[in-house]
Amino acid sequence: MANVLLKHLLSYGSAGNAGLVVADAAALSAYGSEMVRGVCTDWSGNVYLTDEAKHIIVKVTEGGQVSLFAGIANTSGLTNGARGVATFNGPTGISCDRSGKMFVSDTGNKKIKAIRNDYTVFGIVGPTFRTGDNFHVLEYIEVDNSGFIYVVDYNDATDLSRLIKMGQDGQESTMEIIVEPDVTKIGIAVSPNQTLYVTQSEAELESWSSSSSSVSSSVSSISSPSSSSVSSVSSVSR
Repeated sequence: MANVLLKHLLSYGSAGNAGLVVADAAALSAYGSEMVRGVCTDWSGNVYLTDEAKHIIVKVTEGGQVSLFAGIANTSGLTNGARGVATFNGPTGISCDRSGKMFVSDTGNKKIKAIRNDYTVFGIVGPTFRTGDNFHVLEYIEVDNSGFIYVVDYNDATDLSRLIKMGQDGQESTMEIIVEPDVTKIGIAVSPNQTLYVTQSEAELESWSSSSSSVSSSVSSISSPSSSSVSSVSSVSR
């Protein structure tokens, strides 16, 4: 996993304006910024960062106010519950739904956790997510407008990733692998029109044909750039 030292949190205008410093390293260092892995925004414009090294979620308001949102700094753990009690172990991916509920890939615990509006943390599923199948290294996570969760699960033993879809109740009946573990890395994003965009990269290939059998039949190609780092971009309409 690549370490990312966050020097500045930047905001870009829709016209592609130069980055506006919302919070700099000095403000962020009091809470995190050692190994920032995930970032998302809520519907009020607040930004949330996961700090994998310090095991916390940091909140940054539009005005640049930085605060500890969840977890206990420099304390790894599996505890659910109220703010100041709940702990994480190397959180990475983070996403927010319309209601303001946060979803976190608690990677060190191999669990998906949620944070309610009252800051209560609870587990959804993991380390086993269905009979005979465990999570490996949870990475990116997204939630769509219908409440379905999408999470990237990277297997460090095989160097392959898969994309898993599930309901918020964490029940096995809602689980579905929508991209099989055929590529090294997967990136995901959900658009407001309920389309899930997936980037798939395979470092051993210079280019990727998204019509390849490696891509799930439920995924339709929208682009096939020639790149060793991002080799296909696909969309899944749900």
